[in-house]
Amino acid sequence: MGVHFFFLWELFAGEWSRRIHGVGAFVEQVVIGTGLWVPLLVLFVVRGAFMLFDAVQPALWRRLRLVERRPAKDQTPGPGENIVFGLYVRILVMQATIILGAWFAMAAGTAGALAFLILVKTALELSFQRVADRFRSPG
Repeated sequence: MGVHFFFLWELFAGEWSRRIHGVGAFVEQVVIGTGLWVPLLVLFVVRGAFMLFDAVQPALWRRLRLVERRPAKDQTPGPGENIVFGLYVRILVMQATIILGAWFAMAAGTAGALAFLILVKTALELSFQRVADRFRSPG
């Protein structure tokens, strides 16, 4: 993640690279100074809530008697399941976004590239999330 951040910083920092010379200055000027802490906090809370809901959801449905109780299933991955594959998919999305964003930055400028990076990353993450949910569903 640090290497990806460094790569993005080198591509898109512009005048920020002359003003920021360390982690403290980055947090003070970029995260707090521009109000970036608000969407980061919202992202942290929402993703945390999704994670908690996914963990509690089966027990909640059983408690509300919305589904039948099932016997406990073995949680070890089977031969066709690979936990690490999900991580590689995310890395692939990140790499494709950086490469396409750099190409778009040369064509449209930094602001356009930033918008493109956000749109592509969000669209790909949502698409992969839907595919993952489909594979996890019993049907």
